[in-house]
Amino acid sequence: MEALLLYKKRQYSHFPYYLCAGLACGLTHEKTVWSKPRSRAWWEDVVKRTFTDEQGIENFRMRKKTFDFLCEELKGSLVNEAQFVRKPVELDHKVGIATYWMASAAEYRTVGNLFGVSKSTVCKCVREVCTSIVNDLSSQFIQFPKHNKLRDVITGFEDTWGFPNCGGAIDGSHIPIIGPEYAHGDYLNRKGWYSLILQGVCDYTTQDFFVIIGTYLRIST
Repeated sequence: MEALLLYKKRQYSHFPYYLCAGLACGLTHEKTVWSKPRSRAWWEDVVKRTFTDEQGIENFRMRKKTFDFLCEELKGSLVNEAQFVRKPVELDHKVGIATYWMASAAEYRTVGNLFGVSKSTVCKCVREVCTSIVNDLSSQFIQFPKHNKLRDVITGFEDTWGFPNCGGAIDGSHIPIIGPEYAHGDYLNRKGWYSLILQGVCDYTTQDFFVIIGTYLRIST
C-alpha cells in the first residue's frame, strides 16, 4: 500500500512537467483539420462560364438575368459567416445550390457532389435561401391582384385562353413528409402516404400571385 501511494505521489509531482511539455508542443505545431477534397469545377467552370439561358431554365428554372436579380435581392439577408476550417460559401454559390435543388429535387448528396460541398452544407443553403425568400421577397412579389390589376387578369384569361370572368387558375399538390408521431392520421392522404398540401393561384401568364403551404388533410377537407 505504501509503495502504491509513493508511486502516485511521484506521478503527481511530474504532472507540471508533462503539462508544460504538452503546451510547448501545441505552440510549435500548427493545427490541421481533416476535410474531404471536393471539386467545384462544374459550378465554376461550366455553369458560370458556359451556361446559356436555355440551360439555365432547364437546370435552375431561370435565366442568368433572373438568377443575378435574385442574388442581388437576397444579399442583405444571406450573410457569409467566416469559418475557421474553410472559406464560407459565396452568395451566388449558395443561391445556385438552393435553386438547383428546388428545380431538380435531387438528393443532397447529388447536389453536393455537383457543387463541391457536403450534404450538410446543401441542407443549410436550402434552408437559408428559402427562409430569406419567404421573409424578404414573398410579400413584395406574391400579391393578390386588386382593382385594375384584377380586371387585367380577367381580361387576359378571356383573350388568351377563352375563359370569361376568371380571376385566377387554382391548383394544389401534395408535398411528401415523414409522418409525425402526434396525430399522424391527419397527414395521411388518400394515396396512403403522408403529405402537406400546397395550393397556388396564378394569372393567365402562369405567374403565381397566391401561395399557401402547410395545411394538413383534415383541415383541407
